[in-house]
Amino acid sequence: MDEQQDYELTGFHESGGKTLLKFKRKFDTCDPRDRKLEVGSTKVVFAYHSEDPVSSTEMKHHEFRGAKTILLLNNMDKRNINETGWRKFDFTAKNVTIPVKETTYWCSLLKGPELRSKHHITKVVPNIQKGNEGFVHHLTLFECFGNFNESDFNHGVDCSQRANMPYLKCRSSTIVAGWAVGGDGFYFPSHAGYPIGASDSPKNFLLEMHYDNPQHIQGQRDSSGLSIYYTDKLRKYDAGNAAVGVRVKGWMIVPPKQKNWISVGYCMHQCTESSLKSTGLPGGGINVFASVLHTHLAGKIITIEVYYHV
Repeated sequence: MDEQQDYELTGFHESGGKTLLKFKRKFDTCDPRDRKLEVGSTKVVFAYHSEDPVSSTEMKHHEFRGAKTILLLNNMDKRNINETGWRKFDFTAKNVTIPVKETTYWCSLLKGPELRSKHHITKVVPNIQKGNEGFVHHLTLFECFGNFNESDFNHGVDCSQRANMPYLKCRSSTIVAGWAVGGDGFYFPSHAGYPIGASDSPKNFLLEMHYDNPQHIQGQRDSSGLSIYYTDKLRKYDAGNAAVGVRVKGWMIVPPKQKNWISVGYCMHQCTESSLKSTGLPGGGINVFASVLHTHLAGKIITIEVYYHV
């Protein structure tokens, strides 16, 4: 029991071997032993015993425990956007049987929408199959250029086992969209959109699914992915993605018994300046309006900072 109780039990129900508890608490209890509830992903841990406790102070040590990353608070940004005329297209896995190993990267080659003129992607929404929220860790959609056979557009393959597949090279190409646990739908700003359907736009895409199956559950099938919304009402600017950060390498070792360990990566202007100025970008540069941050189990906090001259 906590020294200071900051939650209120509002209801409970037990049926069919399942127990449901309902409680409420303030977002910020001002108790230093309680975490604030904030917008974004929250790691929730749970533990329980199969038998009822004798009393509120006499509880047996748990038999089961686990953890889950969830969104306790939905996005409170109430948007008022006119989506009239927007069209929807789904990029999803094709009834994949999730392997029983703990971590799997599954790659599928998918055809994009058939367009005869340039359009702009205006919104990207995750489409996680109900019941599979605990299996889908993240997903990434890549551009995929090249000529492919109809047989390449199949059920998909384990990315690590079929390196000779013609479309797996697209894993190192430009990222169109992505999603990870804790993420939500994304609207592009009203003056920018991601271009598709142009003469130099890809017609095919590679969907990479990262599945987690630590309990080695067999026969779990998945058709998750994401949905894009697009329009022929072109916006002023084309949007794009730039991948920055630190890749996981053999030298990235966290020494034993460390409470925290900081890893810093820099993308210096000397690395990008000449490349950007050689393009047709206005002013030879870009404006950053959003970022997607992602780490795996070892990550606790991640930030990105942009410095620029005025």
